[in-house]
Amino acid sequence: MLGGMGPAATLDFLAKLQGIANAVCDQDHCPVMTISASGTPDRTAAILGQGESPLPAMQEAMAALERAGVSHVAIPCNTAHYWFDALQAGTELRLIHIVEAAMEQLVLRFGGVATVGLIATTGAVHSGVYHQRLEADGRRVLTPPDQVAVMGVIEKIKAGRMTEALPVLVQQVRALREAGVEAIILGCTELPLCLPHLPVELQPLIVDATEALARASLQTLAEANAAFSSGR
Repeated sequence: MLGGMGPAATLDFLAKLQGIANAVCDQDHCPVMTISASGTPDRTAAILGQGESPLPAMQEAMAALERAGVSHVAIPCNTAHYWFDALQAGTELRLIHIVEAAMEQLVLRFGGVATVGLIATTGAVHSGVYHQRLEADGRRVLTPPDQVAVMGVIEKIKAGRMTEALPVLVQQVRALREAGVEAIILGCTELPLCLPHLPVELQPLIVDATEALARASLQTLAEANAAFSSGR
């Protein structure tokens, strides 16, 4: 796993990977090699032209994973997927796309809903990593009314100030529900850390991209192992 963007989101992904595995003993879990590349430059700043590109740092981390002998890589940072194609082009490893994983869970749980809410970093919103995929399916995408507040929520979670972040996130989720969304993707891997604390009536609306990535990772590894065992 290429993690560290941010560290708490990395731990959340690992917990979800463990929690949803159909395992009864240690040996049933998939082996995971994790690099926490927390020094990677800010992704949103780079997308907005306000900071250096994180691509070289991510490529360096990918090379370390490749040397360690991994076969597949998950990146629990939605905004980093702006550079997904460049990362994939530079490695023989198979990268698992968090947006595709979230889309799979959206369809599985909500079918053909027409209007989807997206709560994500300004970089992810600006880059269109979710908008392009959702709109290609004919879905309307709404973002919260106060994107500055959303960034404040993310920054507070990164700083460990969850109690300050939660009420603001609840306000943004309620605003999207009142605007008519039928499902909401938490498209920043910090945001699902608040999910257990959201009001129970809001939780059924949520697609957790971190959990979706964990499910896609396990499914991808299962398919790869099955193919290897069959000699293909």
